[in-house]
Amino acid sequence: MSDANAVNQRRKYIDDEQWERTSPSWKELVPLRDFDHWSETNETPEQMAERLGHAGFSIPLLVIAQWLYPHYYTSETVDNYGWLDYRRIAFSIATLSVSDLKQLHVIQGYRGYVQMRASSKPYGDFACKPEDLAYWQSHGTWRVPPIMLDVKSLPPIPSHAEIRSSLQLVEGHSRLGYLLALDAAGMLTVQDHTVFMMVYEK
Repeated sequence: MSDANAVNQRRKYIDDEQWERTSPSWKELVPLRDFDHWSETNETPEQMAERLGHAGFSIPLLVIAQWLYPHYYTSETVDNYGWLDYRRIAFSIATLSVSDLKQLHVIQGYRGYVQMRASSKPYGDFACKPEDLAYWQSHGTWRVPPIMLDVKSLPPIPSHAEIRSSLQLVEGHSRLGYLLALDAAGMLTVQDHTVFMMVYEK
């Protein structure tokens, strides 16, 4: 894709002001794909992970596949997380309790979505892939860990970013909602759940 075509495609999702306030490292993370249509020339999440690894980034494939690859140009993603320096972000697997997960900050634009999922009837109303549904039923937790941001580790937060509390949900709103639905129904048998934790290393 030519530079001009890439710019025109980006402008369908975010404006130039949003793009200009992202960090240089965020701009390096752009997936090499057509965001409007599937194409055989699209970079896959696996190829993206390999490319970014060669460029010095340490971002797990499951973070790329569930978040950066599909949601890179989502306005909420760009505004809230595009300003971060991803050469200083470390991703690790952490464990959070149900009480911790209930205290997560969810950005305003997605709170209603989480609440809608939380009102689902387990397991009949869970609108997820068969393999995810089977995992919920057999393991009592999500199959793919969602992504959290350790807000306490961050440098000063710009005013355009809605980042609050000590932990923020970055990706996994359906999963959080379904977990809350299981808890409300008294069907949650697992109290500790794995997540990807994003920590800013000073």
